[in-house]
Amino acid sequence: MKPVSFAVALLLLAGPAWADVLHVGPNSKLKQPSEALLAATDGDTIEIEAGEYFDCGRVNADHLTIVGLDEGITFSDTTCDGKAELVVRGSDVTIRNVTFARARVPDGNGAGIRAEGRNLTLEKVRFINNQAAILAATSPHSIITIKNAEFEDNGACTPDGRCMSTLHIGGVARFRLEKSKITSARGGYLVNSTARRTELYGNSLTDGPKGHSTGLISASIGSLVMEDNVLQKQAPYTNRAAAIFLLPSDAPLGEVVVHRSNYTDNTGNSSALVIDYTGAGIDYADNTIPVGAEDISQSGITRYRAGIAYRATKGAMLDAARMVKQGIKILIGRQ
Repeated sequence: MKPVSFAVALLLLAGPAWADVLHVGPNSKLKQPSEALLAATDGDTIEIEAGEYFDCGRVNADHLTIVGLDEGITFSDTTCDGKAELVVRGSDVTIRNVTFARARVPDGNGAGIRAEGRNLTLEKVRFINNQAAILAATSPHSIITIKNAEFEDNGACTPDGRCMSTLHIGGVARFRLEKSKITSARGGYLVNSTARRTELYGNSLTDGPKGHSTGLISASIGSLVMEDNVLQKQAPYTNRAAAIFLLPSDAPLGEVVVHRSNYTDNTGNSSALVIDYTGAGIDYADNTIPVGAEDISQSGITRYRAGIAYRATKGAMLDAARMVKQGIKILIGRQ
């Protein structure tokens, strides 16, 4: 029998490292979620009794699970760091059965969740009346997954015309939204994603009777896969050209799939289901669109290329004007 090394023996004597379960509630040692978040270490689970908590928190531990018990909990009316009700900096964080409501900050981008770490999973969460529901920072290796979620009355526009989307997903590796409902946005897009791969499966994305969104979906691709989604635009929807806007990005162009969309346009204007600014080859099948609407509009490519040409011409003209002005100064001896 081989002798056991000293290091291995120490590990065996130490035994397994157990993650803790931290309980939050009126009759618990930890009264507020923020107290549990301060005490949490990697791998812990935080269980929060049902109720409304006028509290915010910073999630710094990795592999943390936050769970609302019974009917769930609500973070309400309080933000941390001028950002969000939960600022998630840890990696591999899971949040279940939690509601985020009325997040406000002076900059106009108060979010229920600000995702700044790597890998975030949300299940059975609700976002109601926030300036933005989720703001996800650029994290090139991160995966964000949202399942069975509800978003209502999120988004906002500032007086200077800057609008926040309900879901604003930065440059992550993959963003997946599944079996979720977004409605009645007050500004911006319902989904605004610059993820290298965006996946939308079985969702309801609608303006509803009181929505004021800029648009339903804006995806800077990468890859986009959409299957079995219900899409609906309602006046006074701002950008009436289409439901889905495909925009170019620096990511390599991958697959673009739009299958089995059920699209309704109640704005009174003709539109397209998809307007394409990329020239991507779209796998398009079994979609239902209004009478008179286009499936895929390529007019976006023309406008995009025209915009590039215009900006290049304008830049060249400005450079020429600066050179002439500099030459005149030299001729009259001012330089």
